[in-house]
Amino acid sequence: MKYLYLLIVSFITLPTVIADIIDVPDDYYSIQVEKHSNSTIYKKNQLKYPDSYYYFNGSKNSSAFGLGLGIIARRLFFGFEIAAIGPPPQESSDYDYYVPHGDYYKIDGQRTIINKNGFDIYLVLPIKKVMLYGGGGLYFQKTSDVYVSRVTGWHYIPRDTWKTHIYISNLYGLIICVDRAIIGLFKQDLRGVGVLCGYAF
Repeated sequence: MKYLYLLIVSFITLPTVIADIIDVPDDYYSIQVEKHSNSTIYKKNQLKYPDSYYYFNGSKNSSAFGLGLGIIARRLFFGFEIAAIGPPPQESSDYDYYVPHGDYYKIDGQRTIINKNGFDIYLVLPIKKVMLYGGGGLYFQKTSDVYVSRVTGWHYIPRDTWKTHIYISNLYGLIICVDRAIIGLFKQDLRGVGVLCGYAF
């Protein structure tokens, strides 16, 4: 319990300490050009970085694809996203009980009925117009035994054979800020390599 407390405290305070050391900026400057008949005037405008960005992402590895939605709280050095991993489940059935007669067979092994879905939590380190991030999360998948009726061909997935599998993920990436928009690349061990796009509304 002591180590868990230290881990939580470190997770919360470490980004702020690093940000103080490297002087993470809260604002940036843009140059506005005004052209007149006899001269050109350059104005320096001070702009603040947005507090939060909202984004969606897509990813692909050798056997699956993933889609996610997330939020980055820049001033809190924190990000969170939820994601789903394809392809679609191997089985889908309205019958969550055993075949009600004796003429059936069982498919070898367990089949996926709910694919991997989960979330990632990560730390964000903003460095001017670039943000580095990394963290991890939990993903859940459900499988079941499948019985097939030889009479009707219907598939049955008895509820007492369902199993939930838990996967731990790790995630890291790089984001570039373009005014209020963001684009980025990331790597997640369950979802593969992906791209993200977002905006500060």
